[in-house]
Amino acid sequence: MFTIKVENAIGAGTAKSVVLTDALPPGFTWNLVSVTPAPAAPAPGCTVTGGAALDCKLGDMLPGTQFVVVVKAPTSLTQCSPHDAGKTYKRITNENAFASASNFLPAVKDPGSIDCEPPNLIVEKTPDAPVNATN
Repeated sequence: MFTIKVENAIGAGTAKSVVLTDALPPGFTWNLVSVTPAPAAPAPGCTVTGGAALDCKLGDMLPGTQFVVVVKAPTSLTQCSPHDAGKTYKRITNENAFASASNFLPAVKDPGSIDCEPPNLIVEKTPDAPVNATN
C-alpha cells in the first residue's frame, strides 16, 4: 500500500489544475482505496488504469490544502519472493510519483518503497503424554 500526499504550502499562491501521476510497481494489480478530501467538481478525481497507472486530476489547490491518495494491491508469495539478500522480506521500489500544476514548473516528484513480507509459518509438535511400552 502506498499513501501519496500532494500539498500546496501555506503562504503559496493557488496551484492551478493540479495533476498527480504515478507508474506503480509492475506485477501487481493496484486499486484506488481513497482520495481525501474528494476533489471538488469539476475535477474528475483519481483513477488507476490497467491496475498500474495512477492518474489524478485534483483541480485547483488553495494555499495550505492537501490531498492524500491511497493505493493498494493484493500480493502473493511469488510476488514477495525471492527475498532480498540477508533479509526476510523483498523491497518493492516505486519510482517517482509526480505532481504538477499548470502554473508551476517543473513537476515535483518523490519515490517510495514497501517491504513485501511473506508469512512466517511455524509448526510445533509435542506429545500429549508419555507412552509406556507394553504388550
